[in-house]
This record gives sequence, structure tokens and C-alpha cells, in this order.
Amino acid sequence: PTVNVIFGYGGFPYFGALWEAIRRCDNAAVDLASFHVDERIIRDAVKTLGPGRCLYGSDCPYNFRDANHQFDYHQTLDRITRLGLTSEALELILSQNAQRILFWKQRPDALVQGIDLRSTSPAGAAVTVPRERS
Repeated sequence: PTVNVIFGYGGFPYFGALWEAIRRCDNAAVDLASFHVDERIIRDAVKTLGPGRCLYGSDCPYNFRDANHQFDYHQTLDRITRLGLTSEALELILSQNAQRILFWKQRPDALVQGIDLRSTSPAGAAVTVPRERS
């Protein structure tokens, strides 16, 4: 129960109901990728969960292609940067949260039951059900 869980696509299709569950957990967050997550949903997710629980997601290689059918990262980034968030909130969403969650930054408790979780694949670790706060 110490594994971090990232719910893809902002928690699609459950959004609000899932966000309420995530708020009760110390180790859960959402990514903000996909066409299922528009600017209104991104704004609501950040307002409900706080910028410390939201991560930028590119959804590459799907969606968001330009006129030449090339993947366009600016489309996914612009949806977040247009929200008028503080520089601190943007830094959390675009960088710091992913570093903390995926690479165990500032997590000295990453050694659990003799297993060094820092060497465990983050994708393989993202299957544990979030723990509720006590």
C-alpha cells in the first residue's frame, strides 16, 4: 500500500467521483492527457485535487496531431499553460510531481519490506489500490 497510483486521462470516465476517492489517499494522482480531458476538466481536477496531485501527460503517440499528422506536444501543453496557474503550480504539474512519484524523489521510505522500489518499474508498480489516509 505504499505504491503511488496515477489514474490516466484525469480519471476518465469517473472524474468527480474518483477525485473524491483520490483526495482521501496519500498516494494517488491523475494525469491530464487525452482528448477525454479538456481544459474545463483540467481546471476542475487542479481545483479539486490541487496541483500536487495532477501530472502533465502527452498521450503520445495518440491524439493531438498537427496538419502534417505529426504529434504536437504544444497542444497538450497549451491546455495546461492557458489556465493561468501560478508558476509553482505549473512546475508541480509539468515536472516535480512526476519526478517525485515516478523516481521516488524525496521519498526515503522507498525501501519497503527489503525491496528497493526505486529499481522497480513505475509502470509495473502502478497496480496497487490507493491507501486511505488514517
